[in-house]
Amino acid sequence: MHPHRVIASVECGRFRALEFVQPPNLTIAPHEHAEATLLFVLNGRVTDRFGSREYTVAPGRLLFRPPGERHSHAYSGSETRCIAVTVEERVAVEMAGLGLLFGTVSEATSRSFEHALAREISCNDALRPLAIECRLLDFLVGIARRQARSTFQGGRPPAWVLDVRDRLEDESPGTLPSLAVLAGQAGVHSGHLARSFRVHFGVSIGRYVRERRIRWAASELRASDLPIVEVALMAGFYDQSHFTREFHRVTGTTPAEWRRSGLPRARMLRSS
Repeated sequence: MHPHRVIASVECGRFRALEFVQPPNLTIAPHEHAEATLLFVLNGRVTDRFGSREYTVAPGRLLFRPPGERHSHAYSGSETRCIAVTVEERVAVEMAGLGLLFGTVSEATSRSFEHALAREISCNDALRPLAIECRLLDFLVGIARRQARSTFQGGRPPAWVLDVRDRLEDESPGTLPSLAVLAGQAGVHSGHLARSFRVHFGVSIGRYVRERRIRWAASELRASDLPIVEVALMAGFYDQSHFTREFHRVTGTTPAEWRRSGLPRARMLRSS
């Protein structure tokens, strides 16, 4: 059992808010939570460690923890007062699917929201659960909109998105991994990966993969005398007719015409 002193625990619709105090210099061994969690700190600070990653949360900061992330805690030398908000699974999934929150462990600015939340928790009346739920939803939507504006203002793609793109370029076209595998390796929700990839590269992962296969096939058609059907299978297409349709969509010509004519590659989509 954790030695925290509970100030209040409130079931509030799609959330559960727990306000508690931890004693000075407390450490808690690695463990996991089944639900996604938001951690706010009102006084003091706490450092969460996730393997080699470390996050220190103090007033004005917020930590997002996806479900099942193994972590430990180290509290500061003074009493630490926190609010932990657990999030109903469907809400976390919906938000991750929109690419907004809970896709991976991350920090954000809470803008002193934790104090407004504490005030609502202290109002022990019939409206408290609804008031807390509304405040949390409004707060999360605000973060989501700020993240969306930042993303669409041309910011550099995060390293994990670039890693996914590089993996798609490096893999053999006939064995490109699934979205679920890519998301697992990147440590994010598959919906978050799909949205982020489209935002930063302008196409869906599915289309990028198909066009990557066509680029490879176009090069192979020029460089070898392999039969077109064999090139199609090596590129990951299930038959030659499917390959021909996709090849024509991307290049404006058929594989046979491409091989015969030596058409310039100007019509091929760029690889990045």
